[in-house]
Amino acid sequence: MPMVEMGNGEIYQVAIVEADPPAPAMSRDNVWTVKVTTAAGEPVDDATLTVKCSMPGHGHGCAVEDPAITNLGDGTYEIDPLIFTMIRNWNVLFTVKGADGQTDFARFSICI
Repeated sequence: MPMVEMGNGEIYQVAIVEADPPAPAMSRDNVWTVKVTTAAGEPVDDATLTVKCSMPGHGHGCAVEDPAITNLGDGTYEIDPLIFTMIRNWNVLFTVKGADGQTDFARFSICI
């Protein structure tokens, strides 16, 4: 079952539908496939996505500051790589800007 977060503005929803490796791993490339939909469940194509990860307890981000984001179509995007450098709690913030200019933010909290 995918991890799903509704954006704080309740405009867009982000779901992690596939991850390699399946559980986030430290100090290696993590590749995530996400599905972006509207609050009504419609796929969001041609969105502009940014992904930022941060380690709240240490005040730093992932080893790769701006991972590559590939639009796979039908609201699906691949993020490669996310490299978590330490064991502990991490926040992964998705900023989604739709073609209509609406912007929303969805945050995932994970533990490595």
